[in-house]
Amino acid sequence: MWEVVSRYKKALRWQVLLIVLCLVLFYIVNTAASGALLSIGMLASGFVSNLVQAVADSSSASSVDINALTESGMASVSGWIGLASCVGIIAGACVMFILRGKRLVTTDLTHVNQRLHVPDYLKVIVLIFGVQAFVTFGTYFYQLLAGSVGAPAPNTLYDNSISSILTTPMGILYVVLIGPLVEEIIFRGAIMRSLERFGVNFAIVVSSLLFAAYHLILFQSFFAFFIGLLLAYVCQRFSIKWSMLLHILNNCFSAAIFWLGPSDAIMITFYALVLVGSIVILVTQRRRIAAELSIRRPASMFYVLGIPMGSVGIAEAGGQPYGQGGWPSGGQSGGQAALPGSVGQPYGQAAVPPPAMVAAGPGPGSAPGVWQAAFVPPQYNIIPPPPSPGEPRPRPFAVTFSGAAMITALAVALVISIFMEFSI
Repeated sequence: MWEVVSRYKKALRWQVLLIVLCLVLFYIVNTAASGALLSIGMLASGFVSNLVQAVADSSSASSVDINALTESGMASVSGWIGLASCVGIIAGACVMFILRGKRLVTTDLTHVNQRLHVPDYLKVIVLIFGVQAFVTFGTYFYQLLAGSVGAPAPNTLYDNSISSILTTPMGILYVVLIGPLVEEIIFRGAIMRSLERFGVNFAIVVSSLLFAAYHLILFQSFFAFFIGLLLAYVCQRFSIKWSMLLHILNNCFSAAIFWLGPSDAIMITFYALVLVGSIVILVTQRRRIAAELSIRRPASMFYVLGIPMGSVGIAEAGGQPYGQGGWPSGGQSGGQAALPGSVGQPYGQAAVPPPAMVAAGPGPGSAPGVWQAAFVPPQYNIIPPPPSPGEPRPRPFAVTFSGAAMITALAVALVISIFMEFSI
């Protein structure tokens, strides 16, 4: 049994390490490709020569207003920023073929789970704007507090760069279409799908955490984490096309605010309404949320490793391999199992196959007639089976966040995000 636990921890940590390495490589390729195009743009626009001249005309390099020169440089290469961003993120996304292979552009994009109804979609939209309202109010109150006690204020360099991007057609295309689509393929496609076999809740949270780390600016990372949770849930329960559409909608909203420039009174009223609406949704849907979390418990170690459960002598209550009651009807014969669509059953009436069941005779330490679970590679639409009462309880969060790779990656991302947020 301890060998199974050891193999499970090793498999999980290697998977997380591979994801972290792919994400780091994505950063490198993205930065290199976009940086190369921006360098060409700076040379072509004369920004480099202007910078050299400004430094030469100053009595010392320290007297140069770096922020002013940076903003001037962004304005001079604004036509290149959007193109460089598009090329960089697409080139970087190719790294994810290491993680998913051809599934990155096939099943990860085409799979459809449960049908998404309009009321549920509207609720998710309200929650997304509610998160945006919460972060916006939080940032505003922090700025008030920072001004009163002399704490550092958030940097505006990111806002300036976004403003520069949204003034060009390629920049608009990146913000409202290319960026959201590629980010969904990377985080809700490659990363979340590669972690689902360890548990759906685990895959949703870790992919969202990495999505937040990817943004590398502190307040924006808070927003990205909670938005990532909603997008990952929609992708896992319904389809990645719906999470893509939500991501595009969110970015279009931000772009519209930039273009239209609504008054503070309008924005405060809107954010207050969606924040109240989000609270109402969370309160009224609390039982459904609890049921969603419960059914997506960490997956059985034996399922993850592909070990037939009967071979390790685990006899289940009632002769069922996954706890009292087991899988719904049809599971024991290896047929299709229809998961009920009542409250607390999140997968509706869609018929989905459970892990294959085979009738086995007495195995080592097992009782006659106990159904054993034959390993089936994780498929979309299937919630991985939870641990049975007789096996060790998997703890994917504890295993992951005790690993050096994840801790180091998150620590580095946190330091960089704080520096990017408050550097002057």
